[in-house]
Amino acid sequence: MNLLFAIDDNFVQQLETVLLSIHLNTKSQEFNIYVLQKKRLAKEAELAAFCKQLKMTYHPVMVKQSLFENAPVTDHYPTTIYYRLLAHQMLPQALHKILYLDADILCINDLSPLYNTALGNNLFASAIQSMPA
Repeated sequence: MNLLFAIDDNFVQQLETVLLSIHLNTKSQEFNIYVLQKKRLAKEAELAAFCKQLKMTYHPVMVKQSLFENAPVTDHYPTTIYYRLLAHQMLPQALHKILYLDADILCINDLSPLYNTALGNNLFASAIQSMPA
C-alpha cells in the first residue's frame, strides 16, 4: 500500500501517530510511506526508524519550492497543503496508485477497502467522513 503525506518539521509527531494507527488497524501488507517535504526533516532519522519499526518503508520526496513560490500562504494554509496538487510530478513514474492522507487523522478502520476502491477511468477520487449531527 502506497501512502502519501505532505508535512514539515511541525508535523513529524502527528505523522507518527497516524502511521501507528494505520499499523494497528490495517491488515498486514507492505507499506510505502512517501512524504512530500520542502527540505529534509530535522527528525528524518527518527521518522525513518519509526517506519522501520512498524515494517513500513519511508521515502522522502523533496519538493521544488519554485513550483509554489506564488501560492498564497497563511498560518492556517502553509505551503505544504499545495504539495498534493502536483504530487504526480514529484513521485516515481513507476508508482501507479497512492492514497493521500492528511497527517492529523487517526485511522480506526482498515484502509484496505478504501485503497482498493476501483477508480474506473478516473485518475483520482476523494472521500470525506461526515460527522453525525
